[in-house]
Amino acid sequence: MLNTSLFSAIKWQVLALMLLVTSPLAAKTNAELAAQGVNTNTSFAANVRVNANGQLAVILQKEDKEPVRIAILTEKGQYLFEEKESKHTNILKRYDLNQLPAGRYMVKLTRGNELFTREITIK
Repeated sequence: MLNTSLFSAIKWQVLALMLLVTSPLAAKTNAELAAQGVNTNTSFAANVRVNANGQLAVILQKEDKEPVRIAILTEKGQYLFEEKESKHTNILKRYDLNQLPAGRYMVKLTRGNELFTREITIK
C-alpha cells in the first residue's frame, strides 16, 4: 500500500519545462525495445494513467531508492519533460497535461538499464 503522504499533488506545467531533445527509443513499444535487446522487465511496478480532467498520474513502487527517470515525450520522440525521482520507494507523481494538444504521447520510465514505456492519448 502506498504511503498516504505521497499523495500530495505535485503539478507541473509541462510546456514550461519543454526540452528540445530527441531519443531514438522514444516512440517504440516495450515489445519493439525488447526485440532490440533493451531490458523491459523492470524491478519496479508502474501504473500510468490519464484521467478525464487531463491529469497524468504515475505511480511507482520499488524496493530501494535507486533513481527512476520519468519522461514525457511526443509521438515523434521529442522530450517535453523529464525529472529524476530517487527519494522514495513508493511514489505518486501528477502532471497537468491540459495545455498539450490532443494526440498520442509516451511516458518513459528508466532505472539503470531497465525501461518501461506507456503510450497515452490526450483527447
